[in-house]
Amino acid sequence: MKIINLLFSILLCSSLFLLIESGIYTGLKLDNYCKKIQRINDMNFFIYSSFKNTCNGNGFSSLEEWQKNCNAMWNLSYIGFCPADDFMNYENNNQKIMYGMWIFEDEKKEVYCIIN
Repeated sequence: MKIINLLFSILLCSSLFLLIESGIYTGLKLDNYCKKIQRINDMNFFIYSSFKNTCNGNGFSSLEEWQKNCNAMWNLSYIGFCPADDFMNYENNNQKIMYGMWIFEDEKKEVYCIIN
């Protein structure tokens, strides 16, 4: 009877250890995923808001500087900008629309800004 109790105790402790180890591994994996998503959100918000600020005369001194700095900060696959009238027709000739685009991990993001 004592051997059966010992084997059962070993089996129970082993199962408990495997469950705890699995939970810790899953928790660490989830934490890393959340940090990655937070970094991507921070990057997109920074690039978006700095583009709009630069177009309106705040932030970076030029869009070329915006492009260089954002690429250096976030290690983007591509980042660029151009006037939107290069590819888009719009009716209000008093306003100019600038277009910005960046690619990070095969995901394309775009931003538009109206300049008065």
